[in-house]
This record gives sequence, structure tokens and C-alpha cells, in this order.
Amino acid sequence: MDSTIDIKEYLKHNTKQLEKKHISNRFNFIDYNIFEKFVLERYSLHHLETHNYIKFVKVARQINRCKYENEFLFHTNNIQSLIDILVTNQLYPRVNINRYLFRLEKLLKIIDYKGMIITKTYHNVQKVIRHKIHLFYELCDKKDSKSSMKLIQWISCINGLAFKHKLYSRISKRLKEAIYQFEQWEKDHHIDHEKIRMCNLHRHYLGKKSEFIAKECIQKFINESNIKMFKKNCSKPFFVYKTNVNLLKIFGVPLQLTDKMKGEVDGVCFQYNEKEDVYFLKYIIEVKSSVKATFEDVNKFLYMQKYLQNKEHNIEFYEELRINEFSFDYFLQEPIHKWCIYLCVVNPEEIIIEKSHFYFAKLFKVVDTRFIKEFYSSNKTMIIKDKHKELIVFEKRVTDLFEKWVEITGLIENDSCVFCIETCEKRDFEQYSFSFPEKQIALNKYNT
Repeated sequence: MDSTIDIKEYLKHNTKQLEKKHISNRFNFIDYNIFEKFVLERYSLHHLETHNYIKFVKVARQINRCKYENEFLFHTNNIQSLIDILVTNQLYPRVNINRYLFRLEKLLKIIDYKGMIITKTYHNVQKVIRHKIHLFYELCDKKDSKSSMKLIQWISCINGLAFKHKLYSRISKRLKEAIYQFEQWEKDHHIDHEKIRMCNLHRHYLGKKSEFIAKECIQKFINESNIKMFKKNCSKPFFVYKTNVNLLKIFGVPLQLTDKMKGEVDGVCFQYNEKEDVYFLKYIIEVKSSVKATFEDVNKFLYMQKYLQNKEHNIEFYEELRINEFSFDYFLQEPIHKWCIYLCVVNPEEIIIEKSHFYFAKLFKVVDTRFIKEFYSSNKTMIIKDKHKELIVFEKRVTDLFEKWVEITGLIENDSCVFCIETCEKRDFEQYSFSFPEKQIALNKYNT
């Protein structure tokens, strides 16, 4: 292939490719003083509320649960018990309230949607009964067993629907009120659900914007490449870009294995082989909002590649593209950094590789029940020392994981598959806003 039609060469000139020089050791947590300064600064409630409101809510909620456990459980158990009543009568999906504490508006949307369907069905049945009432009377007049059975079925169906409609109307009102009461209780204890919703919307917007920017970049490369190849008499588009592709569905991977593998990817670039008149998978594009988001991601690709290498593929078409059993050889046999491209849409100061992030990915957790009880009271020094001792245990493991990531992404060969597109977007919605006086009073109470 013409070297001018290489996506990596294109990205090197239009984005920033991560290199070894981007590796930072500013947070060398083996040094206790560095770790202590990091925890005192990053985990203070003021810093969390200003820079990461969702994380602030997680901490504040755990504080509230420690201080006012009975009140917290009263509200959550009340909501759960009302949901369970609806679930028992097959009127609501089975959900755990603890998984929706950051998305209570979704519960409210489900309540309204289900209510609309039940009410509409109930009214439609009433209309049918009014128009077909003569059939009902005819069945009443008939004395045979078949007519009696049909009549019983009709009456049971109508009564059952009326019961469910009445039950849902009553319980859904109580459920909405219980959610409202819980939101008010949390607001009294310094957690604002309106701000949680705005933060979630802002994060969703950032994700969609990152996908749009990355897609524009890739599409520009594909359009330019296709024009070049068309001038060289290529009979079909040289590159075809597909977005939101579920690889596991294409290969028919069993559901029980999907958690270990990378499923839906942001984009797949197919390249045309004119000699064979087929397309083959050339690049997989993943869009991320930070470099650290790639740390765990590459392992899923690695597991998927090893699994699919031992599996036969008899795929003839993907949508309109003609493919064959060799169309995935490049994807299955070459190292990940040859075919996987990470496009990280980040601010200029975020174009950095922090080894310290591996501590917090899976191995080590700073905020737990004991940390909350002691750090946000008067025993800061002791809990930080204990956490540092826990962290030291993982040093070798973190080093091994980091070196593996460097190798998989191609940093070791100076052929990195991680590229950064610069943006100037603020990461957290809360950085746009200001602290209200009552919020500051609440923070002072927490810190004392």
C-alpha cells in the first residue's frame, strides 16, 4: 500500500502521537510525602465538589450513610419496597435502587412510560367493550360450557387489567413521592440531584463531542485516500468506515465470555483488496476522553484476539461489504498496536501518561468505609499512613502492568497506537459553576 495512505502517518501529522517522553513520574507514590500531599489535596471535599462532583456525591453519600444510616435505609428501602410491589404484579422491571442513585430520573421516566402504556391499554379495552357490548350480552344469554368459559376469560381479563391499572396508579404516585422525599433528604445533607443530572448530561455531551471530533478526523483521511485510489483506477472505495460495530456479534462469541472481551467499538476501517475483490479489517478505532481510559481497555482486545485465533470464521458479508475467511487475518495475527488506534480527545495538559493511574484502576482503593470515617474527622494522618502501606504492596504489580501496557500499545517500539486530539473543553460541568453560600457552610461542617 502507498505509504501516503497510512492512517498512522496521517495521524502523526494531524494529531499528537504518544511517545516515551510523555511518561510522567510526578506522582511517585513510594515517597510517602508525595502520597500524603496527593491525598490531602485531591480527596478534600472542597476539591472533590469543585473538580469532580460525581465523586463528591459518592463520598458525601457514604458520609451520610455512616452518620444517618437509619434515615438513609428508611428512604431507600421504602423506594425498593414500592418497586417490588409493582415487580410482583409484572408492572415494572426488576431494578435495584442502589444502582440508580445517580440516575433517579431514569426511574421516573420508566414510571411515566409504563403508566402511559397501562392507561392506554386500559382505555382501549374500555372502548372495545363499549362497541362490542352486544357480544358480551350474547355470551350471557348462552348456557353452553364453551360460552361460559369464554365469558369467564373475558371477565377475568377485564378485572385483572382494571386491578393493575388501579394498583399502578396508586403505587406509582407513592413511588414518585418516595423518590422526591429521598432527593429532598439528600439535598438537606448537601447532595444536589439537579446538579448530578446536569453533570451526567455534560459528561454525555463530552463523550458525544469526542466521538464526533474523532469521526471527522478519520473520515477526512478516508475521503482523501479514496480520491487518491480512485485516480489510480481502484474500482471500489479503498477504505470503508463503519461506526458502532459489535465485533462479538460478528464472530458469534458466547454471552458468558463477553465481559472479558471488547464488544462494541467506536469504529472499524475496512480496506479493499482489489486482487481478491474482498474487504479486510484494517483498523479498529476507539475514542477515549482520557489516556488512562486505555489502560484496562487493551487487555480486553488482547483476550479477544487470543480467543478468536482458535475459532473458525465463515463470514461472507458484513452489511454490503464482501469478505472471506482471510479478511480478519491482519486483525488476528498482527500485534494490537498495528491495527488498533486510540484517539484520545483531551486538553493539552492531559497529553501525559501517568503510571500512578494503574494503582487506582483495579488494585487499590483509597476511599472506603474506614477512610471516610477517619479522614473526614480528625484522624487524617493515621489513615493516610495505613493507605500508603497498602499501596506499597502493589508496587511491583503496578510496574508489571504498566510495562505490559507500554509493550501492547507500541510505545516500546516508538510506534504507539495512542494519539491525542487537542481540545479546550472543560472536563467537569461543576467547573462552570460557583459555590453557593449554603454549600460552603456544609463543606465547613464536613471538614470539621
